[in-house]
Amino acid sequence: MYIILEGIDGTGKTTQTKLLTEDLKEKGYNATQVIEPTNSEIGKLIRKYLQDKDSTTSNKQDILALLFAADRLTLKNTLKKVKGNKKEIIISDRSYYSSLAYQNNDIWVKDLNKKAVKPDIIIILDMPVKEALTRCMKQDTFETQEFLIQTKENYLNIAKKENIPIVKANQSIEKVQNDIKKIVYEKINEL
Repeated sequence: MYIILEGIDGTGKTTQTKLLTEDLKEKGYNATQVIEPTNSEIGKLIRKYLQDKDSTTSNKQDILALLFAADRLTLKNTLKKVKGNKKEIIISDRSYYSSLAYQNNDIWVKDLNKKAVKPDIIIILDMPVKEALTRCMKQDTFETQEFLIQTKENYLNIAKKENIPIVKANQSIEKVQNDIKKIVYEKINEL
């Protein structure tokens, strides 16, 4: 099974991915946490680009979309093995939905990611942009409020179009985790 947590920077995806992975392991699942970008050479290049102060420009976002699509292919074989298997679970902090939201070019990004493995479960973490930015200040990120407002709007549009559940991420860590687990375990029980 392939599970993805999505949302703008600062919504707690990494923390929640880690907590969900631990909970699944405690319940006997073979759970693995992954993150985008990966630790591959392409992933390292992406991290370098993300450190640039102009990483939110249109040109840089196009370059990042290409790099992220290539980086996703490095995960493809691993993800194909667990797709639909409820005992083998990979939980990812981000996916091609991040590219859809951040790069803001729906058709092109979908085309670039045609070969990416589609998730079994997607959950979008949402919170007010100002609160997310406050959290981001601690992480050396260069996103502007305007950029994150547009990205959040893109995520909400994706959620509406694809009927993706949204979890309010400005609650306690425990409450957010409980909301996520409710969605995940309901889906696991359906399989």
